[in-house]
Amino acid sequence: MAEEQRFAYNLRKYQNKVKLIIQIDKVNGIEIDIPYNRFQKVLNGVGDLIRNIIDLYEQGLKFKIKQVQHVYRWKGCSQKGKDI
Repeated sequence: MAEEQRFAYNLRKYQNKVKLIIQIDKVNGIEIDIPYNRFQKVLNGVGDLIRNIIDLYEQGLKFKIKQVQHVYRWKGCSQKGKDI
């Protein structure tokens, strides 16, 4: 997958998960925590996501995923399809 999608990576194994680290540039990367019991299923779909993130990053976009449960008043639709 890495060769096909043109990215460098590293794997770190933990007790309950694998951390997939994808190189974005010389100093930045993406860390994706994948539970062992879902590793193969997740890995099959993550290639396109990684390539899209790298492409958007090269266009100047930056990304952060963090806990925001009580920070924002959400508008639109929630992740589960329920109105907020």
